[in-house]
Amino acid sequence: MKTKLVVALLAFGLLSGVLLAATPARGLAQIALDPPKYHFFYYVPSEQMQFTVSIAGGDPRDYDIVIMWDDGATRTNYSGNQFNNVNIPAPQTSITLNFAIPDVGATTPMKDGDFYYIEVHDANWIERGGVGMTMDRMQFSIRTWMMSLETDRRVYLPGDTVKVLWSVNLIKDGTLAPTGDGQRRTPPCSPGPRASSSSRSSGQSPRTARSSRRPGSTAPARTRTGSSSTWQPRRSTACG
Repeated sequence: MKTKLVVALLAFGLLSGVLLAATPARGLAQIALDPPKYHFFYYVPSEQMQFTVSIAGGDPRDYDIVIMWDDGATRTNYSGNQFNNVNIPAPQTSITLNFAIPDVGATTPMKDGDFYYIEVHDANWIERGGVGMTMDRMQFSIRTWMMSLETDRRVYLPGDTVKVLWSVNLIKDGTLAPTGDGQRRTPPCSPGPRASSSSRSSGQSPRTARSSRRPGSTAPARTRTGSSSTWQPRRSTACG
């Protein structure tokens, strides 16, 4: 009886050893994207974007990688065949790659948007026309410029003139954005047009607006504007 028990335990131990020594399940290649250089979140046109693809032991070493726009309706490959059949040489477990985001004046610029992805696929994904296994995706956003808004004071009384200063600056170097197309918007109850066009990246224009709060309120009006504006807070009247 003891002999049978010992044999059974030895057999179980050998089987357990085989199971424990079996090759672990393969992982998936993973992307690590370096942070932007000119903004804490947004990448900018002409910036060199750097990312790293890492693998685990036993994973394949060849991959197709693309820089893709994918908003759920359209997919556009901006890297083409640049990262076709990328090889991670042994014994390395990662490779670092760079992609130059096209400038705004490029033939195929990457416009401002939030639906850009770095995608890692199997080694024949590009050759099959975008069909195959996807290992990982990393989303990123692009912006060319940012708008800043500020008032000349923090507190106003009814009858005061409120001045809003604004500018549109390139994220990369902080300079004023080039002349373009834009709009100024004011509250529905403000006199004059609710929106007017502007091609300037900074400036000033007079504006008078009623309060956007309930009738009888003395709170200053709020505005959404595309240029520097001034207005005088006043008691509001009902408006449609």
